[in-house]
Order: sequence, then C-alpha cells, then structure tokens
Amino acid sequence: MKPEYLRTFLRAILGDWLAKMSGAASVPAAIAATYVEGPLPKILLSLTMFACAWFAAYRVWAVEHDKVAAERNQEEIQRILSELFDETRRLLDADITPDYPERQWCEEVAALLETVRVSLAGKVSDLEIKALLAGEAGPSLSFRGRGSKRQDQTQNFLYYFHQRLSRMIDRKSGGPSAH
Repeated sequence: MKPEYLRTFLRAILGDWLAKMSGAASVPAAIAATYVEGPLPKILLSLTMFACAWFAAYRVWAVEHDKVAAERNQEEIQRILSELFDETRRLLDADITPDYPERQWCEEVAALLETVRVSLAGKVSDLEIKALLAGEAGPSLSFRGRGSKRQDQTQNFLYYFHQRLSRMIDRKSGGPSAH
C-alpha cells in the first residue's frame, strides 16, 4: 500500500463526521468483543465492529466516488460542447452551392439542434438547454453569400447560437473559452 493512499484515505475519514463516528465505534466494539463472556455477545459485538468499519469505509468511498463522477460528467459536458461548437462553426462557414444546397444545410442545422437536445439531456438543466436553443439573438445581421431570406435567418440563428454556446463553454469550464 502506498503511503500517500493511506494518508488520503485517513484524511477522507477524518473529514467525514459520520465516518469518524462509525469508524471510531468499531474499535470499542472490537475491544469489548475480546473481553465479554459468552458466544452471543462476542458475535454481536464482532458484527457491530465489522458493520461500523465497513460503513466508515463506504462513506469515504461514496464521497470520493461522487467527486470522480462529477468530474467525469464535467469532462463529458466539455467534450459535447466542444463538438457542438465545432459543428456550429462548420455550418456557419459552409458555402451554399449546387453541390451543397440550402435544403441540406438547413437539415444539418436542424440535426444540430436535435443533437443539442439529446446529447445535453440529463447532463445540464432543461432550462440551460432551452436558453441555449432559444436565448437572446441580437440585431439581425446580413451575411454575404446567403441567397434566400431563410438562409439569412438561419445564419443569424447560428451566429447567435454560436455565441451562446461559447458563453456556456466558458461557464462550464470556469473561464474564457479557447475557441
């Protein structure tokens, strides 16, 4: 066993009042089991000692497990947001041509929005998803190379969606995004 693991484990036990109490209760139960007369009290005190020690260890594990799970969830959210950011950037920069018609571009924008709903569901609040998808837009912008009004409206939506997505990445990462 590595000494730093033992120190971390002891620090975690000592930091949790309930784990401290149940872990500490296992020691008197073990001592009492040694000195009491009769098999039933010895068995009951031994079971009490065992249960207290396991409960203390479980409490420490549960706290650490929750920390790891939260960290993994944050990493997953960051990965998803980064992928959404990149896909939004690709759609913003896409040129509508006969080989890449407006219809296909609009379908890919719709698919992106569905991906937002599905991939972030359960990872961030429904309110955050709604704000991301339907948040403030800002003034209507005019984009070169967009032929129809529908293209222009969709481009405006993507532009402001991209900004909201960037702000969400900043909030979730704790700082300005590198995007």
